[in-house]
Amino acid sequence: MNPSMRIKGVILDMDGTLIDSLFFFKDFWKSVGERYLGKKDFKPDEAIDKKMRTSIYPDGLRMIAAEYHITDGRFVEEYVEYLRDFYRYRVSAKPGALELLMFLEKHGIAVCVASASETKHLEIALTACGLREYIPELHSCADVGFGKDRPDVFFKAAASMGLSPSEVCVVEDSFLALETAKSAGFHTVGVYDANNYDQERLRAASEIYLGKSETLSDLIEQL
Repeated sequence: MNPSMRIKGVILDMDGTLIDSLFFFKDFWKSVGERYLGKKDFKPDEAIDKKMRTSIYPDGLRMIAAEYHITDGRFVEEYVEYLRDFYRYRVSAKPGALELLMFLEKHGIAVCVASASETKHLEIALTACGLREYIPELHSCADVGFGKDRPDVFFKAAASMGLSPSEVCVVEDSFLALETAKSAGFHTVGVYDANNYDQERLRAASEIYLGKSETLSDLIEQL
């Protein structure tokens, strides 16, 4: 990061950035294939999988139901519960996440989370991972009505900290979200996750890129 850059706030994504959760989609698609599509080795179209990852979750489920002609009315309810249990029992913090949050708190750098996940799921997952107490504000795309292909959730998060985009860095594992943040005037940090797509696009949108061998604690010396 440019030494002249003065960061006053950090907006963190949750899934794939703060917590190790993107393996969810492998289990999710396997379950959907077996239970609703009658295919043991079902693999979704890549474009649909990408869209699902950045959608507001219930909206993504309805998109999948329409795409694959799933008419069972229990589908959305079942997989909302599936995600809730996943967050409660199966996720863990990414390496360096707690250290980064403690550093931000110690140095008076504002922090919040902006995620495509619903607020109730943010609460469950971050509490389960021992991170919730360090994050004063949680912002969900569901609350602004748009996914991260638009900057609305980032603007709302920055405003909650009383900061402008130029004073804030967005930390993301999604190339789409980071490209959106960059276009909106935020500083950008890309975080590698083995379960996500298009690392080269993520790197290209990043002022700082944390690669495969790095953790969130490596960001500390650059803030």
